[in-house]
Formats: sequence, C-alpha cells, structure tokens
Amino acid sequence: MEYYKLINRELLKLYGKDINLRPMYRIVQNYNLTEKRFGSVFYGDIELPSKQAVEVPKYSYVPDGYWILEQLFNTTNKELCSTFTYEPLWIFKTKDGEYQSPNLKACVFVIEASRKGPQVMETADEKQKREIATFREMLGGNAGIAESLASQEGVSFAGLDGTKNGGQDTPVLSEG
Repeated sequence: MEYYKLINRELLKLYGKDINLRPMYRIVQNYNLTEKRFGSVFYGDIELPSKQAVEVPKYSYVPDGYWILEQLFNTTNKELCSTFTYEPLWIFKTKDGEYQSPNLKACVFVIEASRKGPQVMETADEKQKREIATFREMLGGNAGIAESLASQEGVSFAGLDGTKNGGQDTPVLSEG
C-alpha cells in the first residue's frame, strides 16, 4: 500500500469523518486537482444570463506533484457547486520551495497547531527549574511525614496509649 494511503487512514482514525462520511483531514497530491464552480457562459464577447458548472484548477499556485494537507469545511460560497470544500492547511515543501514528502508526524503537528492555536513556549530557564524540581522530587522530594518516618528521621506518637504507665498521660515508648 502506498504511504499516502496509510497516512490518510491514520488521519481518519485520529480525527474522524463528518456526518456525510467525508474525512475531516486528508493529504492529496497536486496533479490536475479541480473543483466545480458556477461560471458564466460567453458567446463570443457576450455573457449569456445562464450559469453553468465549470471545473477550474484548485491549486494553480502549487507545482504539480506537491503534497497538500487539507481540512474539510462547510461553506455557503455561492461560487462553489457544493456545500463543502477542502481547504489547504499545509503544502509539503521546504522553505526554499523544494518538494518534500509528507509524513504522519508532520500532519498531526500541523493539525494540532491549527486546532489549539499558538502555544507559549517554555524558556530555557523555566525548563531548567522544572527539571531541577523533578530531580529533587525523585531524590527525596516532597513526601512530608511519610518520608521522614521511612528514613527514620521523624517520630510519631499516633496510636500510642497513654494509660499504660500507671494511669499517667505520658506515652510509653517501649515495653521491655
């Protein structure tokens, strides 16, 4: 099976379908991709009053063969012949405009970024402070009384009966 079919299958598992069973996200390769739009009919230089569906190139600005990650949208655009459209989220190309093959990890990253919006990045100092706190917690951390008792650095009087020493209220630490 071709790898783009595997990517589309995984995108379908992760993000599902719409009510009409169309995938919410997909990758397509730009080879003569078209969409149907209503267009005017001309007789020479005269525009006739009737409108007719015509197929027009969808991504004329993308070189042939490039992969495009698309998202499904419902639309009320009167130019389109349907009530839905796939719009591009990402064109797989390098910053220099060279061809790039798609992969699932990149697709998921772009989709999640588009769904969640911009995220605040952690600074190097914040990351170092978080790592130090985690390391300290792993070494002995913040377990409180339980940690003190386990390391024999603390004493607990809980559960001792104060009446065994001749009726006095002082606790008995050992009987022996």
